[in-house]
Amino acid sequence: MRQGFRSSLFRSGAFASICIMLSSCDSQWQRSINASRSPEISETQPTAQTIGPGTIPVSTEFGHIIVQGYLNGSGPYWCLVDTGNPTTTIYHGVAERLGLEVEPAGQMIGLAGVPLPVGKATSVRVALGNAPGASVLNEPVVMVLPDEVKLQPFGDQAVDVILGGTLFEQFVIQINYRQQTMSLLDAANYQPPGDVASINIQLTDGYPHATGSVAALVDDAPTATLEGEFLIDLGSSIGLDVQRDKLDAILDLSGTIPGRRTVGQISGIDGTPMELEAIPAASVRIGKAPLQIKEIMLLPFAADGPAIEGLIGSLGNGAFRHTGITLDYRRRRIYLH
Repeated sequence: MRQGFRSSLFRSGAFASICIMLSSCDSQWQRSINASRSPEISETQPTAQTIGPGTIPVSTEFGHIIVQGYLNGSGPYWCLVDTGNPTTTIYHGVAERLGLEVEPAGQMIGLAGVPLPVGKATSVRVALGNAPGASVLNEPVVMVLPDEVKLQPFGDQAVDVILGGTLFEQFVIQINYRQQTMSLLDAANYQPPGDVASINIQLTDGYPHATGSVAALVDDAPTATLEGEFLIDLGSSIGLDVQRDKLDAILDLSGTIPGRRTVGQISGIDGTPMELEAIPAASVRIGKAPLQIKEIMLLPFAADGPAIEGLIGSLGNGAFRHTGITLDYRRRRIYLH
């Protein structure tokens, strides 16, 4: 099974990219990173655990879904919820605090071309919420990344854990952005309400994606529609990014587009700086459901990641803020509220 990570360019304030190369991989993945210091972690003795669903508070202040959690009864740690990560991930300093035995799993290459070790650990118990007896998932394997590639803190929230696809395999996950909650629902008995938009998804190596379409807005008129697969990446804060070369099929990006703007810079794996641009969106759909997205971020290169046939871009948290989203991996569905 392929192991790896695909992440939005906006997860780190530094817009720095690296390649993760694991020994079990047959390709590479790009990830935005930045170094950050870990907060002090208080040791809490584990209490009687209740394994099962529940509703827990989350923070989406910085565009990401951040939740508190406990690892093997220790914490709390800040955890980032990420459907663009097939495996739950921690950092080496956390593994040391927990006394985990870390086995080598390959290498990753930093911006300076220096190889950094990647490891894996087993039998990690993750309790989500503000107490160690909250909703629990058992992780048979977690990836362990070097502290040098930690995400930049989101305010005072320094992320030590990235909750990946295994969370979504064990529960139906409902995100309510307005109420700032995440519900972990019993996957076997879940019944979606009747007043939601139901959208088919596929899972490719643990990455969720769905068929959708996008049209740009040029001179107050919609362009032709580009159709393809969108990665559903809740580790990203943006609404929509589309590979620039894919959009070339429906409009001439070398010409003048009213409302086009530069939103920042990113660096390729070789350190070459590239401008990150956005253009107005006329319409964005996933399945048959319209999304309230006003801009299309143009990726200047094809992002390395899962081998999804027809992949044209990704949808992040910004795409679902107005609707909320429920992810049901067992039934291969997402529901927009």
